[in-house]
Amino acid sequence: MGSIPTLGTDTNNMFLYLLLFVLALLVVVWLIVLGAMILAVYGSIAIRVPFVPVAQYVVEALKKEEPLKAGDVFYDLGSGDGRAVLAMARAFPEAHTVGVEKGPLPYLISRLKLRFAKTKNAAFFYKDFSKISLADATHVYMYLYPDVVQKLLPKLESELKPGATVIVCDFPFKTRTPKRTVPVVRGKRTYTLYFYGF
Repeated sequence: MGSIPTLGTDTNNMFLYLLLFVLALLVVVWLIVLGAMILAVYGSIAIRVPFVPVAQYVVEALKKEEPLKAGDVFYDLGSGDGRAVLAMARAFPEAHTVGVEKGPLPYLISRLKLRFAKTKNAAFFYKDFSKISLADATHVYMYLYPDVVQKLLPKLESELKPGATVIVCDFPFKTRTPKRTVPVVRGKRTYTLYFYGF
C-alpha cells in the first residue's frame, strides 16, 4: 500500500519556494538600486553637475508659452529624464524634439520613458551638448547652472540660425537681454523662463 502524502510536507515545500522567490526578487531589486546609485554618483563626478529635474508645471508652462509648429526642431541641452522633450513631442507632433544628456542615469531613464512613449518625433543622445551641432535647432531649452549657461552663449551665437529661440530656466545670460520673461509660480516656489531671440 502506497504512502499518502501529508499536507504539511507540500505546505513546507510551497513555503520554501515562495521564500526563495522573495529572496531572489529582493536581490534583483537591491542590484538595480545599487546600479542606479553607482550611475548617479558616476554621473555627478563625471559631469560635475547633479541631476536636478525641473518641476512638471514648468514643462507645462513651456508648452503653453512656446508652442512649436510643423518643421520646428526643439533641443533640450542637459535633458535629464526627458520630461521636457517628451512633453513637447506629445504636444506638438509635427515638430521634432531632441534631448542631449551626458549623465548616464538620467539618460537611461529618458530612453526607458521614450520606449513606452507613444511618440515618434523625439530622440535622445548620450553626448556632451557642447560638442553637438545646433545648426538645425529652431528652439533650444536649458535648465543648467549659471556658469554653464554663460559658457554656451558663444556656441549658440555661432551655430543657431537667425530667428531661433533660446529658453533658459532660472539662470539668464549675463550679457543678453531676454525678449520676454515668464515667471512660473507654484506655492512658494517660483521658476522663471527667459526667452531670447537669436
